[in-house]
Amino acid sequence: MSSELTAQELHRCCEPASLGFETTAEIEPLSGALGQDEAMKALAFGVSVASKGYNIFALGGAGSGRRTFIQRALKLRAEKEPTPSSWCYGFNYKDPRHPVALELPAGKGALLRVRLDALLVDLKRAIPQALEADDVSNRRGAIYEDRGREASEAMEAFRKEVENDPNVALIGNQDGVVVVPAQKGEPITKEIYTGLPEEARKAIDEKILDASKQLFIAQRRMHELKREASELADELHRQVTRSVVDHRFSILKDFYQESPGVLHHLDEMSSDIVTNWEQFTPTENQEAENPAAMMGGPTPEDFFLRYRVNPIVTRDRHSGAPMIMESNPTLGTLLGRVEGQFRFGVMVTDFTRIAPG
Repeated sequence: MSSELTAQELHRCCEPASLGFETTAEIEPLSGALGQDEAMKALAFGVSVASKGYNIFALGGAGSGRRTFIQRALKLRAEKEPTPSSWCYGFNYKDPRHPVALELPAGKGALLRVRLDALLVDLKRAIPQALEADDVSNRRGAIYEDRGREASEAMEAFRKEVENDPNVALIGNQDGVVVVPAQKGEPITKEIYTGLPEEARKAIDEKILDASKQLFIAQRRMHELKREASELADELHRQVTRSVVDHRFSILKDFYQESPGVLHHLDEMSSDIVTNWEQFTPTENQEAENPAAMMGGPTPEDFFLRYRVNPIVTRDRHSGAPMIMESNPTLGTLLGRVEGQFRFGVMVTDFTRIAPG
């Protein structure tokens, strides 16, 4: 049975005093979707599933707020999850074609790069200074002086032995000495030699052969002493470089005692720096303009990339699990990519050009 309604009955009256607040600034914003209690329960259940292979599909009209509410639910869940580790790529000193992955506590990945870059700048200054110090220069000079004196003594002993034989003579210097026929200690020409009796030539040939053998022994000893001096000087340079490197790396390693992989990488890095100490001593060729670099080719600085790291996953220490909004989920945006650079028509790359997904 129908009945007539009055104007007062056609609207619901809300008394402001019944709301319990004076302004909306005093109340918390709505955390869920208005009138979507079942959808919010389903969303809460979905984000609580930790197993792989499960997805949440939300359907709603434009302006329904489905994206906002999903982001809010995921953010709340992510904040409660443990923050994952940071990851960096580093140079593989044993197999340069395969970079090493370094795991660090959350928040320390990017900081490792900053510290290593600062350390490299410091080493480029400290190593040359240490190698050019007065005491190192004196020790290096003593090494070459001692071996040079031994080499001179070996050659001088040979010269004196030859001088006692009137049938042979030496011409040239220490870098190029040859034994030639002689009479009374003075070199003779080919014509004079061929004009000698056969027995005299035979005697001279035997003397020359014997002196040549002695010369070979003396020259070999000189080369051995030269190589020995070079090896001892290199060992001195490595020792000095090691003293510079060890002190600085010991300070750096104190920050990463909970990361065995990083400690191992730093040990390999310090050993590589000691091995390649010459790269830290600029030469005139390095300081001059590099034509290859001007044409987009490699530069001397490219070598030092091996002492850097490339942070791939970086998280703040207390940020929780990552929440990523990806509107274009392609292979590159999901898995990352390896960028390259053309050099003389060839694409080249390295671990610093790995970009994360």
